[in-house]
Amino acid sequence: MKTKTVLIIDDEIENRKLLKIILKKLDINLNILEAENASQALDILKTIPVSLVLLDILLPDMNGVQILKSIKKDVTVIIVTALEKDELELEGRYIFVQKPINVQNLIKILKETLSKDENI
Repeated sequence: MKTKTVLIIDDEIENRKLLKIILKKLDINLNILEAENASQALDILKTIPVSLVLLDILLPDMNGVQILKSIKKDVTVIIVTALEKDELELEGRYIFVQKPINVQNLIKILKETLSKDENI
C-alpha cells in the first residue's frame, strides 16, 4: 500500500500533537507533516504532494481560508477550527470539524476519507 501524506496546519502545538496521535491510531501507512503557520504550510504544499490536509482557519500569519486557494482540487481538506461553520463563507467540498474535537467523530471521518480515496 502506498504511503499517504497528511499535512496538519495548526499554530497550537497541543492541537498538532492531538491530531498526530489520532492519525497514528488509524493504523494506516501515513507520512504526517506539520506546519505551525501559513508560510510553512505553503512551502510544504509547493514542494510535497499531500493527500489530506487538516487545516485550522485561525493562524497567526494568514487566514486559513487563504491557504485553501493553494491546495490542489484533488486534495481532501478537513477544516478543524473553533469557528462556527456558518462563520466561514466557503465554497467547495470541505469537511468541517469544530473544536474542541470530538475524537471518535474525527476518527470516523478520517477512516472514511482515507479508505474511500484510493488515489490519496
